[in-house]
Amino acid sequence: MVASSGEFPKTDGEPLSATDVHYTGDIISVNAGEDIDAGEVVFVRMTGHTDEGDAELSDADTQDLCRATGIALETKTDGNEIKVMTRGVYQTTGLTANKDYYLSTTAGGLSLTRSGVKIGFSLSATELYIDIVQDDRDVVGTVKPYLKSITGLPSNNLTAFWVEANGQTLSDDESPLDTQTIPDLNGYTGAQRFLRGGGSSDGSTPVASGADGGTEEHAHTLSTTTHSLGTSGSFSHITSATTSTVGTLPSYYEVAYIMKVK
Repeated sequence: MVASSGEFPKTDGEPLSATDVHYTGDIISVNAGEDIDAGEVVFVRMTGHTDEGDAELSDADTQDLCRATGIALETKTDGNEIKVMTRGVYQTTGLTANKDYYLSTTAGGLSLTRSGVKIGFSLSATELYIDIVQDDRDVVGTVKPYLKSITGLPSNNLTAFWVEANGQTLSDDESPLDTQTIPDLNGYTGAQRFLRGGGSSDGSTPVASGADGGTEEHAHTLSTTTHSLGTSGSFSHITSATTSTVGTLPSYYEVAYIMKVK
């Protein structure tokens, strides 16, 4: 039996229909978690979420939605199965040839304006090569220094997989760290902190993380002793102490620490 248009897999030698040019790549079939139109950028919810496995519209303007799995190949309403191309050549219209395309601040949209998620590269005005690049490859718990205020960064640069380490309670049921307190590494509510290795000096215990310590300043106390000889030949002994606070910080450059949470 010959597979119909849009039906895969096809057997060797089986012809492609005209509409199959939209399917020259990696394709998945998932449940639509909301109404989705063909050509919109979507992501698939991760394990743990109440809607895990469902496709939803990506949106660079909302951090939790700033991620992508692929482009919808058909229009489907909430609850119906939908095909999504995750990699390959997608046929469309209205592109500018030879340009990088990014996730837009319009839900499901593509844009030439940089964001935290690159969707692909336009081979022509009608062909987009989907090759999604987003920072989701680090192990959960990774901490990185991030120059969030440097001139030239997109305002929506941080993807859904990362949060600032500001001491907040994480509310994200896709994350294994859901409900846990993220360490305050940025001095958002307490002391600003440097990072150092969590091993013991003699190697007697496994390397661990989470301990803190140190101080930005410490006090020096200087004692002064004065001796004097009285007119009657008596001897007096006077001691005074002066305390001063001394800074201990080396030269530094401030960053925002971010943490991988899913």
